[in-house]
Amino acid sequence: KDANGNSFATRISNIFVIGSG
Repeated sequence: KDANGNSFATRISNIFVIGSG
């Protein structure tokens, strides 16, 4: 729906995964 929103969610997901890992 929103490229900007999607990119933001992706970045948050990546940071969360990296931090958790």
